[in-house]
Amino acid sequence: MLAKTAWAAALFLLVLLAAFRALSMTAAAQTSFRLVNIHPDTERLEAALRRRGSLDAVETPLRDVVAQLKTQFQVPILLAEKSLTDSGVNVDTPVTRQLHAMPLESILTLMLDELELDYMVHEGVILISTPEDIESPDRMETRVYPVKDLVVVRAARRRAVSSGGGAQGERLDFTQLVDLIETTIAPESWSSVGGPGAISVFDNAEAIVVSTTCRSHREIEGLLATLRKVKGLQGIDSTGSRLNPGQRIKGRPIAVPDKRFTTSSPASWQVPQLHQP
Repeated sequence: MLAKTAWAAALFLLVLLAAFRALSMTAAAQTSFRLVNIHPDTERLEAALRRRGSLDAVETPLRDVVAQLKTQFQVPILLAEKSLTDSGVNVDTPVTRQLHAMPLESILTLMLDELELDYMVHEGVILISTPEDIESPDRMETRVYPVKDLVVVRAARRRAVSSGGGAQGERLDFTQLVDLIETTIAPESWSSVGGPGAISVFDNAEAIVVSTTCRSHREIEGLLATLRKVKGLQGIDSTGSRLNPGQRIKGRPIAVPDKRFTTSSPASWQVPQLHQP
């Protein structure tokens, strides 16, 4: 009886450890966290935006092009007709575009840029509207991005309470990362240049809080994923330290070793000698 109890306890512990490990890996792999509950169809729509298809339109009304894409990709794509009409956009504006074997997001971007329109995933649909409507406060989405592995660690002085002297510490500098995002992702959309988007730094969670459009969030996630891939190719792990050759991922180059310390054999005078009487 005692053996069975011990075996059951060991099995429970193994299951618990496996679940904790899986949860930790999932959290570490997650790029961003939304502040509000998302629509249950959001992930399906975002996946559909990555699927490839084609568009062959010659002087086809915008309304009909949207209907064709809706049928082809089997997702709800809607025109925000009131916002478009209020902005003087005719939903029957002719569209001429030939695009083949491209993701839906690329098709929409290339087609809508010419019409000075934009799209977003909103309330279970892919909504096409004006940039002003999509960038309005009630359309913006706020997400939290854990970025400790992508920011610079700098030395910082802090005052020692007991002695009154100075002591060296470390702090995370988010400046380079924030500047990179603001200069490469929709540069005119950020509050630093008068736009509606905003990036705030939350040191206590080693994260940035970003409020911007759905499209910009997708581009930010792509940028951060690329930066992490570049670090991996250089053999730098998420803590910024170099990986040992045995730890690196197969196919990635070995990082150049630190040459501050010599590994050559010691000189003869450095080796202790044993003298026989």
